[in-house]
Amino acid sequence: MGKDKEIISVLQQSIVHYLHSHPHAADTLEGITQWWLTESEPGVTPSMIQEALDKLIAGGKVSCDVLGGGTMLYFLPHARQAAGHLKS
Repeated sequence: MGKDKEIISVLQQSIVHYLHSHPHAADTLEGITQWWLTESEPGVTPSMIQEALDKLIAGGKVSCDVLGGGTMLYFLPHARQAAGHLKS
């Protein structure tokens, strides 16, 4: 389990780094997996990425909105105020 926790920590760092490099970025779990984490190590699962996102949300470093159909959209917390179209 220690290896999974280490991977999740690295994923958290990668997501925060991506968002700080692209402050207006917003995407779904699938988009984050495909576009934001292009250099993740093998063995990274969607559930690990989701856990990293959940921890970032709990820590206030990432926000999310629920779109139609229940799809979650993830972004920097300030992006919601700056882009009124992201309101749920």
